[in-house]
Amino acid sequence: MPFVESTANGTFSLKQLRFIVVDTKYENAINTDGETLIPPTLTSFASTFRDDLSSALKLKVELSSDTAAVQDSIFMTIGNSSDYLDAAGRPSSEGYTIDVSPKGIMVTGASPLGAFWGTRSILQQGLLSEDMKLSLGSAIDAPGWGIRGTFVSVLAVQSRATLLFVLNLSTTFFLISRLTHSIARYRPTLLPSGVFN
Repeated sequence: MPFVESTANGTFSLKQLRFIVVDTKYENAINTDGETLIPPTLTSFASTFRDDLSSALKLKVELSSDTAAVQDSIFMTIGNSSDYLDAAGRPSSEGYTIDVSPKGIMVTGASPLGAFWGTRSILQQGLLSEDMKLSLGSAIDAPGWGIRGTFVSVLAVQSRATLLFVLNLSTTFFLISRLTHSIARYRPTLLPSGVFN
Protein backbone atom coordinates (compact mmCIF):
# COMPACT_ATOMS: atom_id res chain seq x y z
CA MET A 1 0.00 0.00 0.00
CA PRO A 2 1.58 3.33 -1.01
CA PHE A 3 2.13 5.52 2.04
CA VAL A 4 3.02 9.22 2.02
CA GLU A 5 4.59 10.23 5.30
CA SER A 6 3.58 13.59 6.74
CA THR A 7 6.11 16.43 6.87
CA ALA A 8 5.24 16.67 10.55
CA ASN A 9 7.25 13.76 11.90
CA GLY A 10 5.61 11.66 14.55
CA THR A 11 3.38 8.71 15.19
CA PHE A 12 -0.04 7.83 16.47
CA SER A 13 -0.18 4.79 18.71
CA LEU A 14 -3.20 2.54 18.44
CA LYS A 15 -2.88 2.17 22.23
CA GLN A 16 -4.28 5.72 22.45
CA LEU A 17 -7.55 4.69 20.79
CA ARG A 18 -10.74 5.24 22.77
CA PHE A 19 -13.39 5.31 20.04
CA ILE A 20 -14.39 4.12 16.60
CA VAL A 21 -16.69 6.83 15.25
CA VAL A 22 -18.94 6.06 12.28
CA ASP A 23 -20.01 8.99 10.11
CA THR A 24 -23.75 9.43 10.80
CA LYS A 25 -24.29 10.37 7.15
CA TYR A 26 -23.22 6.87 6.05
CA GLU A 27 -23.82 4.66 9.10
CA ASN A 28 -26.49 2.62 7.29
CA ALA A 29 -24.87 2.71 3.84
CA ILE A 30 -24.25 -0.61 2.08
CA ASN A 31 -22.10 -1.64 -0.88
CA THR A 32 -24.25 -2.49 -3.88
CA ASP A 33 -21.33 -3.03 -6.28
CA GLY A 34 -19.17 -6.09 -6.58
CA GLU A 35 -19.98 -9.58 -5.39
CA THR A 36 -21.12 -9.04 -1.82
CA LEU A 37 -24.25 -11.14 -1.47
CA ILE A 38 -25.48 -9.71 1.82
CA PRO A 39 -23.70 -6.38 2.18
CA PRO A 40 -23.15 -5.21 5.76
CA THR A 41 -23.62 -1.57 6.71
CA LEU A 42 -20.72 0.72 7.59
CA THR A 43 -21.78 0.41 11.24
CA SER A 44 -21.69 -3.38 11.01
CA PHE A 45 -18.16 -3.30 9.57
CA ALA A 46 -17.15 -0.88 12.35
CA SER A 47 -18.52 -3.29 14.94
CA THR A 48 -16.48 -6.13 13.39
CA PHE A 49 -13.41 -3.89 13.48
CA ARG A 50 -13.99 -3.11 17.17
CA ASP A 51 -14.15 -6.84 17.92
CA ASP A 52 -11.00 -7.46 15.86
CA LEU A 53 -9.09 -4.70 17.72
CA SER A 54 -10.06 -6.44 20.94
CA SER A 55 -9.11 -9.96 19.86
CA ALA A 56 -6.01 -9.20 17.78
CA LEU A 57 -4.51 -6.21 19.59
CA LYS A 58 -6.19 -6.42 23.02
CA LEU A 59 -7.61 -2.89 22.60
CA LYS A 60 -10.96 -1.98 24.12
CA VAL A 61 -12.67 0.86 22.23
CA GLU A 62 -16.21 2.21 22.17
CA LEU A 63 -18.29 2.37 19.01
CA SER A 64 -20.30 5.52 18.34
CA SER A 65 -21.60 7.63 15.49
CA ASP A 66 -21.12 11.35 14.88
CA THR A 67 -20.52 13.84 12.09
CA ALA A 68 -16.81 14.26 12.87
CA ALA A 69 -13.88 12.53 14.52
CA VAL A 70 -13.03 12.99 18.17
CA GLN A 71 -9.62 12.91 19.84
CA ASP A 72 -8.01 9.43 19.90
CA SER A 73 -10.49 7.86 17.51
CA ILE A 74 -10.76 6.10 14.20
CA PHE A 75 -13.36 7.90 12.09
CA MET A 76 -14.97 5.77 9.38
CA THR A 77 -16.68 7.44 6.43
CA ILE A 78 -17.44 7.03 2.72
CA GLY A 79 -15.88 8.94 -0.17
CA ASN A 80 -16.17 8.92 -3.94
CA SER A 81 -15.62 5.50 -5.57
CA SER A 82 -14.29 7.17 -8.74
CA ASP A 83 -11.21 8.17 -6.69
CA TYR A 84 -10.19 4.49 -6.49
CA LEU A 85 -9.33 2.58 -9.66
CA ASP A 86 -8.45 -1.06 -10.30
CA ALA A 87 -5.70 -2.27 -12.64
CA ALA A 88 -7.94 -1.76 -15.68
CA GLY A 89 -8.78 1.82 -14.68
CA ARG A 90 -12.33 1.01 -13.54
CA PRO A 91 -13.73 2.56 -10.33
CA SER A 92 -13.50 0.15 -7.40
CA SER A 93 -15.94 0.12 -4.51
CA GLU A 94 -13.22 -1.61 -2.48
CA GLY A 95 -10.73 1.28 -2.42
CA TYR A 96 -9.88 3.25 0.70
CA THR A 97 -7.76 6.06 2.12
CA ILE A 98 -6.18 6.05 5.57
CA ASP A 99 -5.11 9.38 7.08
CA VAL A 100 -3.07 9.20 10.30
CA SER A 101 -2.78 12.40 12.35
CA PRO A 102 -1.81 13.18 15.95
CA LYS A 103 -5.56 13.31 16.73
CA GLY A 104 -6.35 9.85 15.34
CA ILE A 105 -7.07 7.99 12.11
CA MET A 106 -9.61 8.61 9.36
CA VAL A 107 -10.64 5.72 7.11
CA THR A 108 -12.47 6.82 3.98
CA GLY A 109 -13.83 3.98 1.89
CA ALA A 110 -15.24 4.05 -1.61
CA SER A 111 -18.05 2.08 0.05
CA PRO A 112 -18.51 0.35 3.41
CA LEU A 113 -16.56 -2.59 1.97
CA GLY A 114 -13.71 -0.26 1.05
CA ALA A 115 -13.68 1.09 4.61
CA PHE A 116 -13.60 -2.53 5.86
CA TRP A 117 -10.48 -3.25 3.76
CA GLY A 118 -8.94 -0.09 5.27
CA THR A 119 -9.52 -1.50 8.75
CA ARG A 120 -7.67 -4.68 7.73
CA SER A 121 -4.63 -2.57 6.81
CA ILE A 122 -4.77 -0.82 10.18
CA LEU A 123 -4.86 -4.20 11.95
CA GLN A 124 -1.88 -5.39 9.92
CA GLN A 125 0.12 -2.26 10.77
CA GLY A 126 -0.82 -2.56 14.43
CA LEU A 127 0.47 -6.11 14.54
CA LEU A 128 3.65 -5.36 12.59
CA SER A 129 4.71 -2.02 14.05
CA GLU A 130 6.67 -1.49 17.22
CA ASP A 131 4.36 -0.61 20.11
CA MET A 132 1.41 -0.29 17.67
CA LYS A 133 2.71 3.09 16.43
CA LEU A 134 1.66 4.27 12.97
CA SER A 135 3.60 7.03 11.21
CA LEU A 136 1.70 10.23 10.51
CA GLY A 137 0.67 10.46 6.86
CA SER A 138 -1.76 8.97 4.39
CA ALA A 139 -2.22 5.89 2.25
CA ILE A 140 -4.50 5.25 -0.69
CA ASP A 141 -5.16 1.74 -1.90
CA ALA A 142 -7.54 -0.19 -4.10
CA PRO A 143 -7.38 -3.81 -5.20
CA GLY A 144 -6.03 -4.35 -8.68
CA TRP A 145 -8.63 -7.04 -9.38
CA GLY A 146 -12.27 -7.34 -8.40
CA ILE A 147 -11.87 -10.96 -7.35
CA ARG A 148 -8.88 -12.01 -5.24
CA GLY A 149 -9.23 -15.58 -4.16
CA THR A 150 -7.70 -18.72 -2.89
CA PHE A 151 -8.69 -22.37 -3.10
CA VAL A 152 -8.37 -24.77 -0.20
CA SER A 153 -8.92 -28.51 -0.35
CA VAL A 154 -9.33 -30.19 3.02
CA LEU A 155 -10.21 -33.62 4.25
CA ALA A 156 -13.59 -34.11 5.83
CA VAL A 157 -12.93 -33.47 9.48
CA GLN A 158 -15.19 -33.13 12.48
CA SER A 159 -14.27 -29.48 13.03
CA ARG A 160 -15.02 -28.48 9.42
CA ALA A 161 -17.09 -25.44 10.47
CA THR A 162 -14.34 -24.21 12.78
CA LEU A 163 -11.73 -24.71 10.07
CA LEU A 164 -13.79 -22.75 7.53
CA PHE A 165 -14.36 -19.97 10.08
CA VAL A 166 -10.61 -19.65 10.74
CA LEU A 167 -9.81 -19.76 7.02
CA ASN A 168 -12.39 -17.06 6.36
CA LEU A 169 -10.89 -14.79 9.02
CA SER A 170 -7.41 -15.40 7.63
CA THR A 171 -8.41 -14.55 4.09
CA THR A 172 -9.93 -11.20 5.08
CA PHE A 173 -6.75 -10.31 6.96
CA PHE A 174 -4.85 -10.66 3.68
CA LEU A 175 -7.53 -8.76 1.69
CA ILE A 176 -8.67 -11.85 -0.20
CA SER A 177 -12.27 -11.48 -1.32
CA ARG A 178 -13.15 -15.08 -2.20
CA LEU A 179 -12.48 -18.38 -0.48
CA THR A 180 -13.33 -21.52 -2.41
CA HIS A 181 -13.04 -24.87 -0.71
CA SER A 182 -13.66 -28.51 -1.33
CA ILE A 183 -13.99 -31.17 1.27
CA ALA A 184 -12.73 -34.60 0.39
CA ARG A 185 -14.34 -37.66 1.90
CA TYR A 186 -11.26 -39.75 1.23
CA ARG A 187 -9.20 -40.38 4.34
CA PRO A 188 -5.70 -41.59 3.62
CA THR A 189 -4.44 -44.44 5.74
CA LEU A 190 -0.93 -44.77 7.05
CA LEU A 191 0.78 -47.84 5.64
CA PRO A 192 3.22 -49.88 7.77
CA SER A 193 6.08 -48.32 5.76
CA GLY A 194 5.15 -44.89 7.16
CA VAL A 195 3.72 -43.41 3.95
CA PHE A 196 0.16 -42.50 3.13
CA ASN A 197 -1.74 -44.38 0.41
